[in-house]
Amino acid sequence: MSDPFDDWECKFDGILSDGYDEDIGSDDDEVTESKIKDFFDDKALELRKLQTPLYDEFYNSLNAAIPSLNFSERQRKWKEELDQELEKKREMMHQGQASVGVKTSSPKDEAFIGRKRICK
Repeated sequence: MSDPFDDWECKFDGILSDGYDEDIGSDDDEVTESKIKDFFDDKALELRKLQTPLYDEFYNSLNAAIPSLNFSERQRKWKEELDQELEKKREMMHQGQASVGVKTSSPKDEAFIGRKRICK
């Protein structure tokens, strides 16, 4: 017993080939391709119009961030250099006083010594 759907494929192929002319098909393809190309061109133009303000905003914010970063970086380097310079001066003072036998005192030590003398 044969399946009722067995010969549908053959009938379907016959309908397509009978009503289809290759010349008309290629013209339709060209028209369709042209419409698709025009559609994509329009969308690309719309995207460029949308991107321009966004790009400008991004570029301006980036430019504003760069000087801020440069200033922060400079400030950090200045602080490091100042800390190094202070450390060198402390070392030199400590070495100089140690070689002469002088005890290093801080302003707090002097205030404490001054109070001791007053209390006596």
